[in-house]
Amino acid sequence: MQDAREHRHICRVLGALLFSLLLISTLSTGYGSEALYQELLQTPEVTAICREVESADCTQGWVLQLVEGIYLKANSSEIQPEVWAQGKGRFTIPGTILSYSRTLQSWSSVETRFLGCQNPTLNTSSSVFQGTTHLSCGPAVYAFRRVEGNDGYTCLRFFFANLPRELFWGCFTESPISGPMADLSIQDSLHQEIESPYVRLTWALTVQNERVFSIDARDVRVTVDLPLGVRLQNATPSQGTCQPESAVTVVCSLGLILSAGTATVEIAMTVDPNVNSGTLSATATARDYGETFDPLLENNTTSGSATVESSGLLVSPLCVAPGDSITLSGLALDLAALGQDDVQINEKPAKILAASGTGLVVEMPSLPEGAATVTVKGVAGSASVTVEASCSVRQPSGEDVQAGFIAGEVLIFLKPGLSPQEIEQFKADYGFKSLIEYPALGFYRAVLGDTPFKGFQEPSLVSCRANVRDTAPEVDLLLLIDRSGTMDEARLKPLLAELSHQMYCLLSHGSRVSVMAYNNEPKLELGFAPWSMAQYEALSKWLAQPLLSQNTSRLEQALTAALDALQNSPRPDGSKHILVITRGPALPAVKDVQALTDRARQEGVTIHGLGMLGSFFFPHSYEDLQNISEATGRGLLFWAEEQRWAMSDVVMRALVQGVYGVTGCEGEDCLTQIPAIHANLPQETEGVIGLLNRDPRVDQAFANDLVDTLQTDPHIGDQEWLLGLGLPQGWEDFFPHEGAGVTIAVIDTGADLNLTRAASPELVLSSLAPQGLNFAPVPAELKRTLGQDDLGHGTAVSTIAAASIGNEVNGAGVAPRAALIPMKVFAVVGGEVKASNEAVAQALMSAFSLGVDVINMSLGCQGCRSSTESALRKYYEKVINNLVQKASQSKGKLPVIVAASGNDGEPWIDSPAAHPFVLAVGSVQPDFGGRSAFSNYGPELDFVAMGEETETTVVGGAFSDAGSGTSFAAPQVAGLVALILAEEPGLSPDSVKDKIRECFTVDIGRPGFDEETGWGRIWIPPLQEAKLECVRKR
Repeated sequence: MQDAREHRHICRVLGALLFSLLLISTLSTGYGSEALYQELLQTPEVTAICREVESADCTQGWVLQLVEGIYLKANSSEIQPEVWAQGKGRFTIPGTILSYSRTLQSWSSVETRFLGCQNPTLNTSSSVFQGTTHLSCGPAVYAFRRVEGNDGYTCLRFFFANLPRELFWGCFTESPISGPMADLSIQDSLHQEIESPYVRLTWALTVQNERVFSIDARDVRVTVDLPLGVRLQNATPSQGTCQPESAVTVVCSLGLILSAGTATVEIAMTVDPNVNSGTLSATATARDYGETFDPLLENNTTSGSATVESSGLLVSPLCVAPGDSITLSGLALDLAALGQDDVQINEKPAKILAASGTGLVVEMPSLPEGAATVTVKGVAGSASVTVEASCSVRQPSGEDVQAGFIAGEVLIFLKPGLSPQEIEQFKADYGFKSLIEYPALGFYRAVLGDTPFKGFQEPSLVSCRANVRDTAPEVDLLLLIDRSGTMDEARLKPLLAELSHQMYCLLSHGSRVSVMAYNNEPKLELGFAPWSMAQYEALSKWLAQPLLSQNTSRLEQALTAALDALQNSPRPDGSKHILVITRGPALPAVKDVQALTDRARQEGVTIHGLGMLGSFFFPHSYEDLQNISEATGRGLLFWAEEQRWAMSDVVMRALVQGVYGVTGCEGEDCLTQIPAIHANLPQETEGVIGLLNRDPRVDQAFANDLVDTLQTDPHIGDQEWLLGLGLPQGWEDFFPHEGAGVTIAVIDTGADLNLTRAASPELVLSSLAPQGLNFAPVPAELKRTLGQDDLGHGTAVSTIAAASIGNEVNGAGVAPRAALIPMKVFAVVGGEVKASNEAVAQALMSAFSLGVDVINMSLGCQGCRSSTESALRKYYEKVINNLVQKASQSKGKLPVIVAASGNDGEPWIDSPAAHPFVLAVGSVQPDFGGRSAFSNYGPELDFVAMGEETETTVVGGAFSDAGSGTSFAAPQVAGLVALILAEEPGLSPDSVKDKIRECFTVDIGRPGFDEETGWGRIWIPPLQEAKLECVRKR
């Protein structure tokens, strides 16, 4: 009795409140008047609800809205509720979705009790919609908040006073809807472990069908968006399947999740070794694609994040041949404690070629092919490399020099986030012999396979058993297709579709294809055109039309028309072929077999046929065509129509035998006998690069271009270029340390190591790499000469930058006490001195890893086409940006890079000098009057120096004119940078550039910056002429 009295009291309270709300709704809509809103906001019961639900007052994100009322329809003792907003809508309580159509005045409902109300008081009047029944039922006070709904719905979340945490939803849209409800939620946990050089992430996702709603979710899918910089290893669901949709998206189809049930997905990822330190975030969204409605999307998405640090042991490249060198970066080493045997590869000591506190360059010992483990004493973890002879860098040939790049090699920057499986598939798609990753540089070096590239992007090549498009002879092929009354379209279309596929596999790029159909009158459907995608699509379009057969076969007339078509479209080289696709061509018979045969042989045309056998068509039906074909050196093949499974083999053999004359073969054996011509490897390489740059998995692909050197103490007085810089007085006035403590890496032809071994050496090599380093594209045994210069250019560049002073030998360099690391990248190739892009990038990577202060690059692409130079700019932009970004993220040292502007006398700056991070240096005439005629110029030019008649120490120790070129202007600026850093070691590259511009240049040419001389000629002024802010404080 007491419960009944309390219940009646609650209902009376709710009735009074709802009546008030209905009365208010006649005065206002939406939020109502501000006064009423504020009054309701302060209601104690409402405040209590807010605090109970979220421990906060109602001002924290809550919306109290005066809707038009709560409309309920009585059905016996059961109640179906409906909440309205803007005239239409839907209201739900746990397990129930109800909708009401204002137009139809009808309900679609599921019976349920409304929050325990019994015997409610019904009011049949309506202030809004005629015929709608009102219900008053307690408890009366409620509050709700607006949340984002699914598919454009607006949902309101209701909380009632004096109740346990029961809730119900009102979801509103312009159109009434009905159906079951399921509220999915997703939660996650992220686990991280380091297995150097990789960081491994495991992301566990749990999807739950919340128990408050009792409907099963029948088609649940989870979409996972991975961050850039990770690779998916696998996605393992507790039910259903997971499939990657792209490099960064995985979709898991989980299927049925029962009410209050759960399903899980585990995502395993590795962080790319070259990813920068920082936070990686992934998101996962769960949704039911069945017929249920999810009222709350707030809990459908979760985000997981992990803070990762760059691996402590980063190796590049990841695949090497014995004797090649690898660079280990990202280290923190105690050099004093580092022993010669402290770097081990498969527990075998690796020779240390160069070492600093942050990086090592080591030589791979002789090991069997396979995986190898790299460990460094004192460094946690290990790294893996692969030992494989095919990973060695190929020595360029004269053909490569002519092409301007190493044919058969491509440098590829892949899009981030590709999984190892996707990368392996990528390698297989292009048939690469090897795909070698350089993590510190961010690219892969791909080596084309021994067989020509398959061109997988063209649809019909995906399933090719063989592809000879790059090696097969070029031919003209006319398809002569029977469209007479005996031909059945249902059989013809699949046969022609298979034929077009096989032609893609078996015809060379330069081949031409034409299509002619015949019955009474032959008709040319497709004229002769290269068998490319356009011609393939044209044939596909023709095949899409109805190919209705009619009338009788006129084979003789058709063969004559086909020979005419071949004659009217002459080809200077290559063979000509007719392939007849027919069904019963002997009726009527060919009248003059001999005449057709003689003409075909005279015009060099072979005739082949594919005959269809059926109930009324036997091999003897094709006797005339067989005789003509055999007379031209071919023959007929037959396909029994009931053997559809054999169609592919028959069509393939028909092409191989008819086009290439390979007779008497069976199955795959036919493919091995297709004649081949010599492949044009440079042309194929360019073609592959074009396809790679259209591949959605590829960021950018480049040729492994060949670049050029950019030429020309008792003798200090003879060094006009040195005197013109303001030296030797400038050492005393501004640079008393003379570059001491600064390391300059010279990426060039090496240096004459004999100049370093005298009692008073002319060059001082850095202890980081006492013999220099060799990255030149030469065999491994020649790399053991390390930095020794046999060509001369690098020695001259090195002595201009840092030849010693006071040793009574020849002249001096700009920074005579700086230490050098000669990094050899050039070799003699086809009688010319060349370096590859890959070698230069490896040298840059090692210079960054070793923590050098200055890098000089007197190299570029001399006489290159504009397209090549454009590609080089993009290549060096990616390489240098990647190195700078990694160094910045790891708080490593950023070197100042100096490069020559180029020697073509043209208005563009060669790469790498054109990169914004690089100081581009041009040349001026000996009288310092203006730009040297050979010096490249442009908006990227920074400074100029005298690059003509540059006398210095050369290979062998003589003092001589090294020649002319921006090659010899650049090291003067590199030396000046070393002088500045010796006095102010903490300066950034930008600050060094500003210092030179403000303090150590003299303007020539037009005032201020100009494209011919940049900011001016470098010059160390007399102390009395220097700007006050540039005078060193003593």
